[in-house]
Amino acid sequence: MYQQLLSNPKINSLVGDLSKPLNFSLLAVAVTIIALIYSKSSFSDPNSPMFDEAAHPDSLVVSTYNLSQLSEFDGSGPTKIILIGICGKVYDVTSKPQFYGPQGPYGVFAGRDATMALAKNSLTSEFIPKSGDKIYDLSQLSDKEKEALDGWVSFFDNKYEVVGSVVF
Repeated sequence: MYQQLLSNPKINSLVGDLSKPLNFSLLAVAVTIIALIYSKSSFSDPNSPMFDEAAHPDSLVVSTYNLSQLSEFDGSGPTKIILIGICGKVYDVTSKPQFYGPQGPYGVFAGRDATMALAKNSLTSEFIPKSGDKIYDLSQLSDKEKEALDGWVSFFDNKYEVVGSVVF
């Protein structure tokens, strides 16, 4: 049967041409491109298993958060949203998980009010209020600490979106 196929001039011409390395390589590239184009159509299907993980919304609804609610947004939940409270404002810092995510250098602030910790330039949880704590008293800060806090507020105001406020 193989002999019959090769006796056909069209098939013999095709097989003969594919035996050349360049032609075989071109055929392999063409097949790969066709396969990629075909597979791309599954990427646009929202029902595809690739879309099971929750996506970060385009914007958050501006809201008030108590400390317990704020703690839900530490980057470890299903939405991976990271919020940080500073001086009564809540900032969405989700775009920088390498800094504020669970493994980031400022991860201690994720899902928390970081006001006093930032004023005191502390990366420990010592100055981070817990649910049920009273609001901090900024009048107890030194001038240097107030200046540091003002610098952090300015930084966050210029870099991140305010999505709410913290209530104690």
